[in-house]
Amino acid sequence: MKTFSSSLGTPERLSRSIRLLFRSMRPRYNELLLAEKHQTAEGFEYDVYHPRTKPIRTVLMIYGMTIGGAQDVRVIKFARSCANAGLRVVVPHLPGLKKFMIEPGDMQRLESIASRLVRENTVKPGLIGFSTGGSYSLLLAGRAGLRERVGPVVLFSPIYDAREVFSYLHSPQETIPQTDHDLNGVIWGQFVIAYRNKEILGLTPVVKDALQTLLEDYESYDLGVKQAFYQNHVELHNLTRRSDLVNEGSDLELLSAHGQLAGVTAPVFILHDAADRVVPPDQSRRMYAELVQRGGAAHQEILVTPWLSHVVMQTSGSLTELFRIVSFLSELFQTG
Repeated sequence: MKTFSSSLGTPERLSRSIRLLFRSMRPRYNELLLAEKHQTAEGFEYDVYHPRTKPIRTVLMIYGMTIGGAQDVRVIKFARSCANAGLRVVVPHLPGLKKFMIEPGDMQRLESIASRLVRENTVKPGLIGFSTGGSYSLLLAGRAGLRERVGPVVLFSPIYDAREVFSYLHSPQETIPQTDHDLNGVIWGQFVIAYRNKEILGLTPVVKDALQTLLEDYESYDLGVKQAFYQNHVELHNLTRRSDLVNEGSDLELLSAHGQLAGVTAPVFILHDAADRVVPPDQSRRMYAELVQRGGAAHQEILVTPWLSHVVMQTSGSLTELFRIVSFLSELFQTG
């Protein structure tokens, strides 16, 4: 594994990575860049954020499960931050993930868009994946027609085995949440299950609307508000004790990264929340362990850190870890 000091790269790459990181954390430095609307020959839609100057690299940014999809405030903010730092950012429209579902159609869309990007760019496009999007990113990077034409892959709290993660979310918690951070993650997971199963649960229109509102901008609401809604409208359904809830079956295996990483040749950089109660950090550790088996010149690094809260930047953790995050991001600005 590269050492911390040797992985930072040139001062320019380091500077761009710092700007990207802190612009994504601080909206007041987030210049307004409007997305262009595009679609592939098959009609699959995606948004493009262009930098002010010639792009250093194109990156395909794949979000996780979010009602907002490409219009999620966090997605837009991060895409604009990347563009302001010099990257051309492509954000796909993924209907399955907008419903908190794993659907093969999303992967078909991603393959179509990624294939178009590698044809259009002389510099290998990079991939940025969040949560479920992390699994999709690695699957793309391992596809036969893409594996030699994809650049660096940067993953935030990725899913390695979707079946295990969904089973974890549907199971009673082994330990009672001890911190606000832990409780926030547990409630989020329960809200996701309730939303996926809103018809099965017979939620009233008012409760469904309120649940959607909470999920659309989850980080903006006080924990007390989310806890009260959970206790009043979700907890009574005993979600962790029901066997009749939505299960994607074989699709969970098809769209999981585990056992499918041997064909990935791109360098992979993994970041994960050390106390993640949505996607446990062991998912990234096992993903890293499989990537190491590639051997040869293949390169991978991992950082499990409190600087992240699932996929949202925090303001805690060591400076050494912060600069390792910067070093991971700096790989996207390397064009060699």
